[in-house]
Amino acid sequence: MSSKSWIAGECKKCGYEVVVTQPDSENYPYDDYWWYCSNKDCSFHKQGEHTGDMEVPTWIEIEKENKITIELDKEDMTALVKGLHLPLELMDEKIISENGNYAASYGRWDWKWNAFQKNSLEEIYQVYLMLKNYQEDKNN
Repeated sequence: MSSKSWIAGECKKCGYEVVVTQPDSENYPYDDYWWYCSNKDCSFHKQGEHTGDMEVPTWIEIEKENKITIELDKEDMTALVKGLHLPLELMDEKIISENGNYAASYGRWDWKWNAFQKNSLEEIYQVYLMLKNYQEDKNN
């Protein structure tokens, strides 16, 4: 099995595509990813380094299919990528069964990377809204 790469969004600085690379899991059995701008002249191309802790650069934008840009701050984006650690009452059984695996023993929802790979931008947008609503409720 070889490394996987996919387009994760758009660089806010120059507009080029942001690429994510996942190493070959058989030879490198860790959940590590590399993020970088595909524009070699962009400073973020050089900053796109190994992010084993899943820290996600703030310069990634996720676009909905109708090209409305969703700008996520570092905390939001990291939450989406790592997996949403939300209270049980926010869990939607339909979403969990179709798009992710719920680990009851850990009390968390493990969001799968295939959300970025299988035309799931609408799903990501819905999860983003869920996260935003949760944050707003928590702050009120």
